[in-house]
Amino acid sequence: MNKRGCFITDLGLSRPVNKVNDSQIYGVLPYVAPEVLQGEPYTQAADIYSFGIVTYELFANTYPYANLELDDDDLALRVCRGLRPSIDELKIPTLLKNLIKKCWDADPLERPSAEELFRITHDWHYGSTNLISNLFQRRGENEFYHQYKSIKQEYNQFSQSTPYQIHSNAVIHSKPINTKQITQQLEKLSLSRQLGQDSGQINLVIPKTIMETKEIQEEPQEQSSFQALQEIPPKN
Repeated sequence: MNKRGCFITDLGLSRPVNKVNDSQIYGVLPYVAPEVLQGEPYTQAADIYSFGIVTYELFANTYPYANLELDDDDLALRVCRGLRPSIDELKIPTLLKNLIKKCWDADPLERPSAEELFRITHDWHYGSTNLISNLFQRRGENEFYHQYKSIKQEYNQFSQSTPYQIHSNAVIHSKPINTKQITQQLEKLSLSRQLGQDSGQINLVIPKTIMETKEIQEEPQEQSSFQALQEIPPKN
């Protein structure tokens, strides 16, 4: 952060240097783009998705999906099938809502680029960068400004009176995510729809996709580290 603004940096996909696994990524699940959860390569478009989630969190004053309290496996599957944070009732300018939703688009190619995000938000704050438009539009006199002005008081009351919301099981640090298992479960769900059957009629076992880091206390097996990764057993 400096006098002119702040910058977002992210180490959410960091992993131990000695841990290499093509079927796993590391991250904080609510911020990871759905295509990455399904094993696709990480791209700048995935960063844009994460930016949209962070922007929602900032304005809504809540951890993503805090009201749902889903475990990691359910959340991963639902995000891949289109689940996004509830933003429609949030008192922010409609232009901002639409931009955030565009960052969440399931198709990475439909998301704005970083350059587009900069241009759009710059124009909202300073006015159009188009010289011809600026001849007819003074700073602050644009559609975003009018939308902001109309809800400013209501949003300020909300932001000042609403404590940050987060559920007790929320994961706030980077952990391994098994993308192979997520993809397999999505394929089973897709098959159930193709057969016209209820997903419960298929042997759909959703294993935990997140590996938990657990301190070893008197571990009988040989371990070279004070921590080990232990997979949560499948649901019954």
